This record gives sequence, C-alpha cells and structure tokens, in this order.
Amino acid sequence: MELIDISELTVLEEGTLKSNGAPYAVVFLEPCHVRQIKALHDIVYDSPENRQNKFILQRDEGYFLDALTGHNGNAVIGIVSRGQLIAKSAIFHPTKEDPSAAEAMADTVINAPPEQTSVLQAVTVSPDCRGNGLMQTMLRHWYQHARAHDRCHVLSEIEIHNQPSLSAFLKAGLHIAGIHTSHVDGARVTHAHARIKYAAHAHLDDNFNAQACGEAAYIPCLADDLDAQRRLLEEGYVGVSLEEEGQVLIMKKAPGAAAPPTVQ
Repeated sequence: MELIDISELTVLEEGTLKSNGAPYAVVFLEPCHVRQIKALHDIVYDSPENRQNKFILQRDEGYFLDALTGHNGNAVIGIVSRGQLIAKSAIFHPTKEDPSAAEAMADTVINAPPEQTSVLQAVTVSPDCRGNGLMQTMLRHWYQHARAHDRCHVLSEIEIHNQPSLSAFLKAGLHIAGIHTSHVDGARVTHAHARIKYAAHAHLDDNFNAQACGEAAYIPCLADDLDAQRRLLEEGYVGVSLEEEGQVLIMKKAPGAAAPPTVQ
C-alpha cells in the first residue's frame, strides 16, 4: 500500500497505539488518497472474518470519491501510522435535494429531515491494528464534524452479527433504533442513531448508557434473539449496550419518542 504523507494535512489528533506504541494521526483524507482508502477497504473485505460473515460491502473508488469531494460536508476520516492508512470511515451528508445517503436507512424512523442527518459508512480498521480504540476515535471526530456542519442526528448501519462494531457504536452513545434488511445485499442490519447533543457527551465505557437512562426501565435480551428485539423496538425501546462479552443486549424505553421505530 502506498504511504500517506500527512505533513500537508490538518492533523485532528495524535496518539500512540496501545498494541505496539507506534504513533498515529487522525486526519481528513483527500481525493489523492483514494487508492490507499480502497486498498485498506479491500484488505478488510477480503479478510477471513469478513468472507465468513460479510460485515462490510465491497466499494469502488467512485464511492469514496463521492465522500472525498467535501460536497455538503462529505468527508473521509483516516488514521495514519508511519505513513500507512490503518483505519478509515466515510461521512455522507444528505440534503433535501439529494437525500440518497439517508434513504438506505429510511426504514428507521428518526423524525429528522435529511439535511439534519450525518451518515457514517464503510468504517474499517486494519486487522493488525484492532483493539486500539480506533473506531471510537473516528466516531468522536464524526460527531465533531457533523456538529460543525449543523447536523443534529448521526446515523449508521451495522450488520447484526458484527458485535465489535456494534459495541463501539453503543459505547459512543448511539442506540439501536431499528432492525432491517439491507436494500443493497439483503443482509440483516441494525440502524444505530443518536442526537449529537446527547451522543457527544457519552463516556466511552459500558455503564454510560445505563446510567443515562435515569429512572427508565431497561430490559436485557439475548443479542442473537432478533424476535425479542423486534418486539421491544415496536414497543418503543432502543438498544443501548452490549454486556457479558456481547451475549446480552440491554434495551431501554426511548424517552419522549413520538412514535416507535418501524421494524421489517
């Protein structure tokens, strides 16, 4: 994979990887980096784990160029270590005139127009660099970028068996708002949603969402019991955290929800 020179890029954050002490930088990538973005995506797509579970979709360079143009605040967050791209995620900002980025998740009712929504897709971390909290780092910068572009809601789609990603999103303050069938490949997916003003204050620990519930009742159910989750979603509950090594999903009543999410 070609190296990325970050000397002329705006560095959003610097740190060191817990796994090996290597330095890293969080940056917004540019169109000239599309080959490196596609190469990382292909590495994760072709990994044995993804071949078995199909956690992510295949994407072409044109898909990433749409995010790299910066139109409406579209962007690609990258994490670079010693010149190598080790993590990336694509941000799409739909508009009233072009709501396509949000239409794939339109089955989930969030009561927000497209121009108030920021959608995160194609989130990948190099297999060699997992366990360093890089996904949560990208989610934090996604919130900041969305807020800077006057977006009030964040929304993403996660394959139902991708528990590491789902756990990271829930820890970052998003909640499961719906379970649906992907319009692209027919996979079963969860839609994760949050209002930025709440999610941005989430402490990245397992207790945040449970504490944020206050007096609201919360119900545990098995993470693979989709029928139970559907029933609770129809009753106005949302999924807020994974516990017991990802085996149990904690769901709570969504406060002040005007209507329960739709479930298909």
